[in-house]
Amino acid sequence: MPLITILLLISVLGLIAGPLILQIRTNLERTGAVLDGFALVSVGGLVILHLLPEAIEHGGWIALGFALAGVMVPLWMDRGAIAGDGSVQPLILLIGLAPHAAVESASLSLAHSGSVLALGTSIAAHRLPVGLILFSLVRQRHGSVRAWGAILIMVLATLGGF
Repeated sequence: MPLITILLLISVLGLIAGPLILQIRTNLERTGAVLDGFALVSVGGLVILHLLPEAIEHGGWIALGFALAGVMVPLWMDRGAIAGDGSVQPLILLIGLAPHAAVESASLSLAHSGSVLALGTSIAAHRLPVGLILFSLVRQRHGSVRAWGAILIMVLATLGGF
């Protein structure tokens, strides 16, 4: 099985494992903090040390602007959603995450052999906390059925992007 296919499967399993861990482990704050820390260190390190320099090399300094927008826009969207009653926060999160998952998977399918492992690892590493947080947020406000529906949308976006 090709490496990119294995990494794609790991990223899909990460989305599904997050909600399963949540159902097994009731202490969300501690689990969430550990997973957030893991995602921040592993993904942040790969992005800063490998992916961003490569993006700047191939796309010029404008790639840095897109990277900054990729960090800031979700933060602004989240603050806007929290400013209301919070009921639309899961929908805004899903609207932002589904295309993000599709683009990540598309970039994985198009990556050249030198960056496949780093890119695939960073994608897979942050899918676990994404699945956990998305499921938790949707379940808290809209129930388990819709929470699993949100995870299914993310899985389909991942596979569709690939």
